[in-house]
Amino acid sequence: MTCAAPDCGRDLPAGRRRFCSDLCRLRGRRHERRYDTEEFARMITRMIRLMSRRIGRTDIDAFGALWRVRDAADEACSDAIDGLRAEGYSWRALGDAAGLTGQGVGQWRRRRMTETYVSREAP
Repeated sequence: MTCAAPDCGRDLPAGRRRFCSDLCRLRGRRHERRYDTEEFARMITRMIRLMSRRIGRTDIDAFGALWRVRDAADEACSDAIDGLRAEGYSWRALGDAAGLTGQGVGQWRRRRMTETYVSREAP
């Protein structure tokens, strides 16, 4: 058996199950944490759904907090689209990942840019 840490590949010493040293254990676990984005996204989605249920049972004042979460999510999506496009991903690839068409993602992004520009111009 070999070490599971990235870029290591050494044989495991006796008594070790995944990593050959404590340093490789730290590197390996750090590497594993970087790739749990899908699990993290599912957790955030669950939290937002729970937040909406709580707000739906309370009062109108708490609705503003949920609306700010939506704005933050829209801004995060816009930033992610910009970053992925800069890395060379096509609109079609973005659409496939989002469960939309590439044209749909592009239209959403352009609409979001227009809304952001207009809201910054408003007094």
